[in-house]
Amino acid sequence: MIEALREYAEDWQSRLLDAPNHRENWGLVQLISLSDDEQLREWLVGKDR
Repeated sequence: MIEALREYAEDWQSRLLDAPNHRENWGLVQLISLSDDEQLREWLVGKDR
C-alpha cells in the first residue's frame, strides 16, 4: 500500500493535480511526500500494530 501511495503522489504531481476528481487530494500528496515509510505505515494501520 505504501508503494501505491508513493506512485499516486508521483502521478498526482505530474498529471493528476488538475483533474477535477483528484484536485482536492493535495493534502494527501503532501502527507505522502513528507512522510517516510514508517510514518506512512503508522498512519495506515496505527502505531500499535
